[in-house]
Amino acid sequence: NPAVLYVANSNWQQLFRSDDGGAHWRNISENRMPSTPTALGFQGNWIEVDPHDENTVYTCNSVHIFKTTDGGKSWAETTSRAGAISGTWQGRGYSGYVPTQVKWNPYQPKQLVLMAMDDGKFMTSDDMKNWRMHGPSLENWGGGVDVSFAADGHTLVAAFGQEGWKQEVATS
Repeated sequence: NPAVLYVANSNWQQLFRSDDGGAHWRNISENRMPSTPTALGFQGNWIEVDPHDENTVYTCNSVHIFKTTDGGKSWAETTSRAGAISGTWQGRGYSGYVPTQVKWNPYQPKQLVLMAMDDGKFMTSDDMKNWRMHGPSLENWGGGVDVSFAADGHTLVAAFGQEGWKQEVATS
């Protein structure tokens, strides 16, 4: 739906949604912070909208990834869950690398690709249920910059670079 827009103000840790192409905006992060193992707020380092559902949106801070399936009325932290013992948490395979962006694979609708700073490089996920790290042969601390997708739906081309260091790699 081209009339539905999202924007983040990372300085104030707020997310906003417009349903009328930007004429009016409403805060979709106010009083909706889900429980997490840390006290970090949304931050909105990036926002990614499911290309098949304008109400399914992901955003992040430097540690957690958050998801809404109702256009921002409620949010869930997707990278960990409360443990069996009160006050404990269990991870779901995401390491907490500082994410720089996330993109949906247009040829595999459930696949997300996350680019991250430092040794985070890039990871793929099947709709945030499992994570797979790519690029173990790459130099440490290279940082993920961007990713694009070949028409076969399985080949990803990722670019890396941080503080003057640059490298590209393709994976299937």
